[in-house]
Amino acid sequence: MNRKDQVTFEDILDEIMLQEPEPQYDALLRWCELYPEHRDQLTSFFATWAEQKERGERPVIDEDRVASKMVSHALNLIHHQTAPTTELRATTESRLHKMIRASGCSEQTLMDQCKLDDTLLAKLDRHLIVFASIPQRCIEGIAAALQFAVEDVSRVLMGDPIPLSSYKAKGKPVLRQESFLDAVTTSELSTPIKEEWRRIVTSETSH
Repeated sequence: MNRKDQVTFEDILDEIMLQEPEPQYDALLRWCELYPEHRDQLTSFFATWAEQKERGERPVIDEDRVASKMVSHALNLIHHQTAPTTELRATTESRLHKMIRASGCSEQTLMDQCKLDDTLLAKLDRHLIVFASIPQRCIEGIAAALQFAVEDVSRVLMGDPIPLSSYKAKGKPVLRQESFLDAVTTSELSTPIKEEWRRIVTSETSH
């Protein structure tokens, strides 16, 4: 049984209220992409939330459950920031795939939460994407999913391109870096998610 099989719709609503400040359409698309089996319920919830917001009301949620999750999340962050293991400290100066392994988070879970695919994850791991072009939303999302500091994630995404370990030719291979948006364009992400990343990059660049 995977993680999604264990998540109830009530759990999803709790996460939405923790992460989303407003009932925006982009947010609805993200959650429908992550939990397509609850698309109709999510659409209905966001529609109701939008109507309540217009009337100055708040959506009806279990505030105790949400508060408990916020406390739990905060304690987890404190634990990882104040008492990292030797392995975790070492991986912060190494590679993204080692950081993922040390965190206990699966690559699939990370990709689902951060709106990435296999090719993007591999390119980030091998520094094939220009660091300055990576949106802060992406870096923060990875940090949150792996429960590492944003600075640590930034550190493993920087540096010269890394060749495949199986490369046998003499001399250093010439590896080309590309921008984050170019990598998104050639990825296998869905069109709505590609458009979402374009909006995010445009928004961050304009600021």
